[in-house]
Amino acid sequence: EVNHENNLISMLKDIKLINAGGIVLGMNDALVELTGTLSGIALAFSNTKSVGATGLIMGIAAALSMAGSAYLESKENPSDEIKPLTYSLYTGGSYIITTAFLILPFFIFSSGVYAVLSMFFFAFVAIITYNFYISVAKELKFLPRVIEMCVITFGVAIIS
Repeated sequence: EVNHENNLISMLKDIKLINAGGIVLGMNDALVELTGTLSGIALAFSNTKSVGATGLIMGIAAALSMAGSAYLESKENPSDEIKPLTYSLYTGGSYIITTAFLILPFFIFSSGVYAVLSMFFFAFVAIITYNFYISVAKELKFLPRVIEMCVITFGVAIIS
């Protein structure tokens, strides 16, 4: 039964799993870049709407940049499974979705402290959600991946 289950799982060609590298590239870059930058901007300026608008502009520009870079990178390392356009769309799309979740608290709260704390909470939820999916789908260890991503993301934010 276990062998049968493993054979069925190996037959699955989930496009999200094939492009998981692009998803994590876009998501993690957004998490690292925006948590650090928005934390700093929120400490410098008291208007949370301005911080959110700045994050939106930065997030869209960075998502386009990351999508273009992911396209070029996948062209440099050709693969039968990874299509450059699809890979770049997953990278840019995951960046934009992550940006939306991270800037949302700045449009909800007028307090910079609440907005930053909520942003970090959303970042943590994004890390857990992504790693849970990948850990189950690829049979990887969950906790070490979450810890590694949290240390990188929140470490850069604190340093910034």
